[in-house]
Amino acid sequence: MNDKLPTYPQDLTPDFLTTVMAAHNPGVRVENARLVDASLIGDTAVSSSQRARLEVEYSQESPPGLPRHLFVKFSPGSLYAIYENEILFYNRIRPTLDLETPVALGGRADPASKRFILITEDLSAKDAHFHRQTDEPSVATTQALLDTLAKLHATFWETPRFGGDLAFVQTHLEGSIEDLMHGVIRAGIREELKREVTKRELLGRLRTTEEDMYRAVNVLKHHQAGLPQTLLQGDCHFANSYLLPDGRAGIYDWQLCSRGHAMHDISYMITTSLSIALRRAHERELLTFYRERLGHYGVTELPSEDSLWLEYRRAALWNLYYGWLIAPISYGWELLTMALMRTSAAIEDHDSLKMIAALGDV
Repeated sequence: MNDKLPTYPQDLTPDFLTTVMAAHNPGVRVENARLVDASLIGDTAVSSSQRARLEVEYSQESPPGLPRHLFVKFSPGSLYAIYENEILFYNRIRPTLDLETPVALGGRADPASKRFILITEDLSAKDAHFHRQTDEPSVATTQALLDTLAKLHATFWETPRFGGDLAFVQTHLEGSIEDLMHGVIRAGIREELKREVTKRELLGRLRTTEEDMYRAVNVLKHHQAGLPQTLLQGDCHFANSYLLPDGRAGIYDWQLCSRGHAMHDISYMITTSLSIALRRAHERELLTFYRERLGHYGVTELPSEDSLWLEYRRAALWNLYYGWLIAPISYGWELLTMALMRTSAAIEDHDSLKMIAALGDV
């Protein structure tokens, strides 16, 4: 399989695309594939994968309704584990999931070469607006995203499937993703703190250190593992979401998809989608809205509002430590500064470090 997985956009031939897509779409045949655009590693500030957008034509015998506009991610690299994880989501969960998120068309991963390919529909063909950290914040948009997340979480709320067909879904305590967090990702955070005085000053303002935050995040993970579990998007910041012209809100980028506590997703989305002022003014009512939508989508034993508020406040720590201390300045100064300000302000507002310290040690 090694030599069959792509290295360059020109490797995405009709025959290759047909082979990958046939697993999800028996009888499909791609006859023509036109490269619309491509971004290679080093060309883009916000991705560690190579990406391409294609316009394809299918044979008359192919299944009807397949999208003609495709989005492809492919790349070797040290972060292979997160792409393998995303492919598992798209191959084994997405086909039966009733949720606004890109349609899966095929994916493969090869641990020997650490190469992968993932093919989905190209949402830009639907005029999707991909959110940016610098978008004008809107409580209505955040509500729409929380509705989508409530539907996701309710579908898998305390499901026994985690002991069956979903046993492959990783947790925040063990697995290849968690190995990355303790290894490559933590090393990257420490390097960023060495390079960027702004980030060091930020930790000074929070009266903490990298070592103390790392220890606290691990306490948080163990604590959340004892709470109601569901399927998480896992990296649920605002820039991993989009809005369609009809008002439907979607989420994408399932690289950190995992099993865990719902506030992991909800805290990150609320904190990064709203300005500090709007978040402070509306976060309690947004949690109430989310809880109501959980009930609407079928959760019968709803957590209390007080318990959601408590866990929401604790969850804020992950958003800064793993979410944005790792992000390089090449992401863009305004984007990075805004994300660091919003996530650190939430930690301050909610006294997250003190609340986690009260849980004791692992």
